[in-house]
Amino acid sequence: MGLSLLNLFVCTESTFPRPTISPSPIMLVPPGGNATIQCESKKSSMRFYLQKSGDEMPQQFLETNGTVAKFHIMNANKSHTGEYSCRYSTKSGPFIVSKMSNLTRLAITDPHLPKPSISLIPNKIVMLTDRMRIECTANRSGNRFYLYKGIDKKQLQIVITDGDSVIFPINNLHKEDAGSFSCSYMNQSEFFTASETSDNVTLLVTGQNSKSVNTKARLEES
Repeated sequence: MGLSLLNLFVCTESTFPRPTISPSPIMLVPPGGNATIQCESKKSSMRFYLQKSGDEMPQQFLETNGTVAKFHIMNANKSHTGEYSCRYSTKSGPFIVSKMSNLTRLAITDPHLPKPSISLIPNKIVMLTDRMRIECTANRSGNRFYLYKGIDKKQLQIVITDGDSVIFPINNLHKEDAGSFSCSYMNQSEFFTASETSDNVTLLVTGQNSKSVNTKARLEES
């Protein structure tokens, strides 16, 4: 393409709104797996760039008539780990480019790390707006724990601890909190190598009125 982002004029955020990147702030990919990084702007018909921290030139660029670009990383390995951001520009000169998005981190899972376990506390009927706790336990101490929800593993919380387990609280419980949860961890000294995710634990929320809900956990087979 022959373009250098250093030579592009960077507009103010109010002129070209900063794009959003997902998944964020971390995505876990098994060795040899594939990853998709999505960049979304409020402007359509743009050229999107995927940037890796430490590299001057973009990893990839895509032109689209819409507001979303999807960048694919195939057969991921340690060389792909790192922090990524995205931006967009006009398709033709003079090239006007947005500010960078927030960062997302790509980490490779290590199958040799013990897989964490996950459980719900309490496993009983609770009142609507009550508090539910999700415990994640690893067979090692000094970790950074991540809690995810759903098949797409939307990240909900991060907790750093010197111990081998953490409690993720869910306060003011509502029916929207129902779903499947999983967790993973990485050592505090590591930023790009993580455990595999735990099995899923499913939070079921049922009830005939707003006074109470029947909440129970079911550990699913991985």
